[in-house]
Amino acid sequence: MWQDISLFIVSLLAAFVYVLRVFENNEHKSNRASLIRRSIIGSIGSMISVAITFYLLQYIFNTPVKLALAIAGGVGYMGADIVSRLAEKLIAQLIDKYTRS
Repeated sequence: MWQDISLFIVSLLAAFVYVLRVFENNEHKSNRASLIRRSIIGSIGSMISVAITFYLLQYIFNTPVKLALAIAGGVGYMGADIVSRLAEKLIAQLIDKYTRS
């Protein structure tokens, strides 16, 4: 139970730091909707990458909980941008696919 709570806290912190990083980025300040969309997609991607990394480290590699949380938090911070870019491309492709039909 405490592992899930600590995983949730670490994923929220990684998502919060990612959103702060997005706000500092100058390319999205002109378009507010794009900034909000990128923040939501990035924070969700960050939380998912933290959870996936934690469970992979815990169950496949049998790492200690604290080490797995630390590594997962780092991956969530560094991997959120990559996950958000992939999600934006996928959503754009789905929107294009369904609007053409």
